[in-house]
Amino acid sequence: MLFCLRERVRLLKMIALIQIVTVEIAGEPVPACSSAIFCFGDLLDRVQREAIFNDSKEYVDRPLKADPNIILQTFSKLPDNSSSTLKSFVLNWTNDAGTDLQGCAPPDWVQTPAFITGIKTPALRQWATELHSLWKNLTRRVDPVVATEPDRHSLLYVPNPFIVPGGRFIEQYYWWVWSDGFWTLLKCFPHCRDSYWILQGLLLGEMMETSRGMIENFAHLIDTYGLVPNGGRAYYTLRSQPPLLTQMVHLYYTQTNNMTFLRDMLPRLDKEYNFWMTNRTVAIRGYLLNQYSAPTNGPRPESYRQDVATASLVSQVLQPQLFSNLASAAESGWDFSTRWLNISAAMTGSLASIRTRSILPVDLNSILCANEATLALLHQATGNATAASKYQVALKSRQQAFEVVFWNETAGLWLDLDLDTDKHLESFYLSSMVTLLWGCSTSSNVTRHELVLKTLRSNKVLAFPGGMPTSLKQSYQQWDYPNVWAPLQWFLVVGWYNSTSLPLREAARIVAQTWINTAYTAWNKLNLMFEKYNCTGVGIPGDQGEYTVQAGFGWSNGVTLHFLSLYPDMMTSSDQQLWVGVVVGVGVGVALATICVGLCVLWGRRTYVQGHNRYWARVRREQFLASTSSDRPPPPSSPPHKYSETDAILYTN
Repeated sequence: MLFCLRERVRLLKMIALIQIVTVEIAGEPVPACSSAIFCFGDLLDRVQREAIFNDSKEYVDRPLKADPNIILQTFSKLPDNSSSTLKSFVLNWTNDAGTDLQGCAPPDWVQTPAFITGIKTPALRQWATELHSLWKNLTRRVDPVVATEPDRHSLLYVPNPFIVPGGRFIEQYYWWVWSDGFWTLLKCFPHCRDSYWILQGLLLGEMMETSRGMIENFAHLIDTYGLVPNGGRAYYTLRSQPPLLTQMVHLYYTQTNNMTFLRDMLPRLDKEYNFWMTNRTVAIRGYLLNQYSAPTNGPRPESYRQDVATASLVSQVLQPQLFSNLASAAESGWDFSTRWLNISAAMTGSLASIRTRSILPVDLNSILCANEATLALLHQATGNATAASKYQVALKSRQQAFEVVFWNETAGLWLDLDLDTDKHLESFYLSSMVTLLWGCSTSSNVTRHELVLKTLRSNKVLAFPGGMPTSLKQSYQQWDYPNVWAPLQWFLVVGWYNSTSLPLREAARIVAQTWINTAYTAWNKLNLMFEKYNCTGVGIPGDQGEYTVQAGFGWSNGVTLHFLSLYPDMMTSSDQQLWVGVVVGVGVGVALATICVGLCVLWGRRTYVQGHNRYWARVRREQFLASTSSDRPPPPSSPPHKYSETDAILYTN
């Protein structure tokens, strides 16, 4: 009786909590932005539902030819509701997407950076040169008209030129971007996830001015919106993505030692950190940790049609919560993965079962842990001991949380935590690799990292010819098996590159070599770099997700250039095969020669022994006959008389 009562109380508490969360999300509509053309309203809904454009994003990226109020008034007076009338209206009142961007040349591009000359394999050196050459063709700036007429553009204004990463998404993204190939790529806007690895490539290429301009663009967005938005569009301004700007600033500062730049950037970095600690936190087991939790509760404007289709699979009362979880997954950059999906209910693996807000992600907290350590270091460098101390205290707390909340000794990995069950997600995801470099497990903890290596080997993650897959679950989502993403390879390689453990360093080199093999093979065949690859073969582009595989590609280029700088003696797969062939050929030749020599020695020894035996047999016979004056040989049973070699020589003389 008492047990049943307790269970009933627990159930009522859970129901109340669910109702509170549902009311919080569904209470009032929270659109992605304030524009009744780009983010909510009848015009957006009709254009997207009637599929006026093949891609939901095409409409919301088109600049307006007139003020929004005029366009909305005209829309309300359309003579009929046909799709053809609606399409003509949209085409008449908007310009093509990307026309609010301008081309420009980077002022600091150099022909041959020093790191390229150090690459030993000629084919890879030429490849690196071609990748580096792309930067000068991929520099863009936002048209100044965007700053003076912001209501006519979903594109966000930033003051400096930037390197485009590639893509279908022609704007800045904080974590990543898709791409449609080279010509679409020329219209793109940078983003910070991709931009972090682009920055790696730019600094290797000695393009300091361009690098600084890109960082200052993100600082401008923080000044304007209080965060770095998911992307450079108005409909992204209520959600962010993994906060890598602190690491970008640190990377630039270590290259330049520009203290003025650092002092200017630190207030922006503090502001971004405060955004995450104010708006994206959850209290668990006595610690304040972070999660992805976008506040919007409607269809994402850029994926409107897809989100409406997904929402049709659940009841209307649950749709706002579903939309929020979809936007939160987009904030993670992992849109989408079984990592966020319910894998135990009736809708196992369905996007309609998404529950991003119920997951405490290990990779986000690893990045924030690194940011706390870096901010303490940077404030200390500027002489602000008070701020440095604040971040050191926060770092110590998060380090303790990593042991208590994320580490799983049985799995040998840091794992996401399911907030509904207070248990780890048992499935393997490469998000754990972020902790190897940007987390709260120090590089000196070799035993812990070698246990991670053992886990990777036992799951055969390192055995795939095309690279480490994002997960071991095959689904229709792009952040699952068999897709291989450049940053997730990078975290492991850089995390173990300087390890004191030989097995860890060797594992890092193997992962880097595997990435180079697959990216170079695809480049050699198609002259393209892809956003993702397939782990099951060498040089196979990735697949799955809401769109076809894209070419470009910013972070793939940056990771490739960084790996080539870390391992300048790396070879192509064909060079490796040639080298193996030479080694095997030489080995086989040596073996055959050894066998021939051995056979010759055996044959010579056998001939010598036979001749030696015949000679002494003849000597003994002649001596015997001379001593007995008889032609009859001794009987076989008689033991032979042993003569010395001296006797034989004297006899023959």
